[in-house]
Amino acid sequence: MPSDTHFNITSIGWDALLIEKMLDRIQESSDFRFTHIVHTDIDAAILNKKSHRSDVIPVRKARGDPLPPPDLDLLASLEADGIPTIHNMILGDRILRKLPNSEALSYATLLAQRITSILKAKKPDVVIGGFDSLDAGIGLAVCRSLDIPWVAMAFTTIPRGYLAFCDQICPDAQLKILRPLDESLQHEATEALVAFESLRSQTPAFVSAHSIGMVLKKLPTHLSTVIQRTTLAFNGFFDRFTKASPMQMSIQYMRKRRNTLLFPNKLFVRQPPAALFALFALHMQPESSIDAWAPFFSDQFHLIQQIVRAMPPNMRLLVKVHISDADNYSPRQLRQLLALPNVQLVHPTASSRDFINQAGLIFGIQGTICLESALLGKPVLMFGESPYLHFPSVERTGRITDLSKQIRAAISKPKPDRSEILAAYVQYLARFMPAKYNDWTKPLSDEDVARFTACFDRLREHTVSNTRKSVSTDDA
Repeated sequence: MPSDTHFNITSIGWDALLIEKMLDRIQESSDFRFTHIVHTDIDAAILNKKSHRSDVIPVRKARGDPLPPPDLDLLASLEADGIPTIHNMILGDRILRKLPNSEALSYATLLAQRITSILKAKKPDVVIGGFDSLDAGIGLAVCRSLDIPWVAMAFTTIPRGYLAFCDQICPDAQLKILRPLDESLQHEATEALVAFESLRSQTPAFVSAHSIGMVLKKLPTHLSTVIQRTTLAFNGFFDRFTKASPMQMSIQYMRKRRNTLLFPNKLFVRQPPAALFALFALHMQPESSIDAWAPFFSDQFHLIQQIVRAMPPNMRLLVKVHISDADNYSPRQLRQLLALPNVQLVHPTASSRDFINQAGLIFGIQGTICLESALLGKPVLMFGESPYLHFPSVERTGRITDLSKQIRAAISKPKPDRSEILAAYVQYLARFMPAKYNDWTKPLSDEDVARFTACFDRLREHTVSNTRKSVSTDDA
């Protein structure tokens, strides 16, 4: 523990605007002291635009900062139980996965060396990272090697606005910062469940441009982003390790617009069939919920094929395209799915709730649809680790060769009583603290900041308690 009276936290890889919106305001109203490890000197300059800040440390300069050669032994030494492999970190990073592997490994080496050096000098009480990008995994691995607590924030979707701290890149690796299982929490869970059942509580979702009208509406925003990125590249302030290039953005934009224009509406169903069916909802991709939390299942098309192989012949598999990702698939890709036995596609704008209600079984990797199904008592088979696995109708898949047996058992399993679902929901919500819905496009109120500060207070209590237990164990 540092000698001063403050509780010292170092952030890794946080966006400058989020640092200003949240962490700076938490620091102003508390005795927390933050240090921020940012990607480049450009990110540091954004935070320094008002006044020079000694609490911001860039990993590298955007211009003229050469990468070291890949240190494969160093990177291998950071791998351990509960930490993603270096290859999974790179393949889960939406930018680095597109670079030559040797360059990605060089950048990983730089991150490991610089983060190690900074954390040894700063000696923070805890490091707060994220789930996305290579710096999240490298930060966790370095912290583990230095015996420094590392956390990332996970948020609820039903209801919105609750926060837990995870100590691994996994949504179920939550710190045991629990709320009392009292009458107040029971009432809170009951109200949230009733609101969900009655459709008064809706799960928010970003809607991708799946029509010409939406494309035209979003065109000014997309053009502004490309112009801004092009200006940075022209002035030499572009970091190709953390941001997509203007060329990459243009290619991606044209690919998605082509998919929108050619979107094969006739291939989709909009209402659930009367026949027995299972439901699989495609994840938006790239996204941390699949690429970071469940990297071994990130090839969703391959996973769908495995599910089809295991399903009985009298059961269809309905695959719902994510409303946030409708323009990510070409007609050829969608027809590949339809070529599989007993597969149908569900239109992205169709009501997920209607299909959940009628489904005999729901498959999921991660995703809110698994929580929705669990709250309704529907049988769910999940491939990834998740806090939803603690609900009575949800089960983790085992060996792929045993999947057909699991499917038969799941569809014959009796529906749990509502009291069992509610009890599990109370336990689920006990792992989360009131905070704010993680939509960072909206400003944080003073009340929001106070809630986040209270969450960090609980994090401090947990960290200090664990540190004392560790010291006591070492002394013994």
